[in-house]
Amino acid sequence: MNRKLALVIILAVFVGLLNVAFEVQIAKAIADSLSISISPRAAFSGTLVIASVSGATPDGEQVRLKFYFNDVSVFNLTQSSQYSSWQVGFSVPDVEPGEYTIKVLDEVSNATATAMFTVTPAPPPAEVGVKTGDWIKYDYTVTGWPAGTPYPNWLKVEFLSVEGTTATVRVTMNMSDETEQNATMPVDVVAGGQAFGLSGFIIPANWTTGYSFNIGEAGFTSAVTIGGETTRTYAGASRTVVYASFWQYGTWLEYYWDKQTGVMVEASTTSGTVTGTGKATETNMWQAQPTGLPIDPPVLYALIIAVVVLVAAVVFLVIRRKKKPIEATALETKTNE
Repeated sequence: MNRKLALVIILAVFVGLLNVAFEVQIAKAIADSLSISISPRAAFSGTLVIASVSGATPDGEQVRLKFYFNDVSVFNLTQSSQYSSWQVGFSVPDVEPGEYTIKVLDEVSNATATAMFTVTPAPPPAEVGVKTGDWIKYDYTVTGWPAGTPYPNWLKVEFLSVEGTTATVRVTMNMSDETEQNATMPVDVVAGGQAFGLSGFIIPANWTTGYSFNIGEAGFTSAVTIGGETTRTYAGASRTVVYASFWQYGTWLEYYWDKQTGVMVEASTTSGTVTGTGKATETNMWQAQPTGLPIDPPVLYALIIAVVVLVAAVVFLVIRRKKKPIEATALETKTNE
């Protein structure tokens, strides 16, 4: 009897362990199915970030998600829907720069997912890099455009007035069917101004790698972090530029801005089979290098030094050759004596 009881107890414990293991595996599968990604992955306090969540578990027709920034609740999403993938936006809390964990909790399945986030130091106060009377022109290259549909040839932006961080701009767009569209509008020159759907054509001056900002219209903004700095030629001159790549309205965009002025100098977009590039070809904000001398000053100085050294070497060799016959003649005279 004791043996039978012992077998029953052992069997019960074994079944219990199997149930626990099974539940652990289910929980792990649920947790593995939930994921979160953050864009951008580094920004300063107050910046709008976008959290993309997939694998959420609807409870009937309702999804319930909670978002934490190092265990501090920052956003709750309760939505009547059967979709399992979501994008939500929230501002980075006012915290010290450093590494933080953003966590999403699926209240229906109790699953969690995390992503690392870097809070960067706040950038310096935004500077306006343009002034009244400045203008810039962009030429467009478009491929894959629907046949028979006009597309942009060029775009010109003129700054009619600049007061504080607000500028009044006149935008002229020339189309492939030779028609033109014109508009005059106010823009915020330090918050990703938008004109004719071209968002972010100007940002704060002298910003550099790691600085973040929001561009777009109210309710449809994208968080953008400057990804790097380089040197390129625009409107006939070599310029220091900063650049970034990001998604907006379902379209992949790549931007370059002139660092000194903050004005956009190139933008490339890809949407389906359509690709387009706008590139600055003329402006009065900087002087184009003279035709036939597309050389940066440091390179020019190096060439001048090289020429001077070469000339000095040639002169030295010529003088040395002239001295040798004289020395030889003197030696022969002495020998004859």
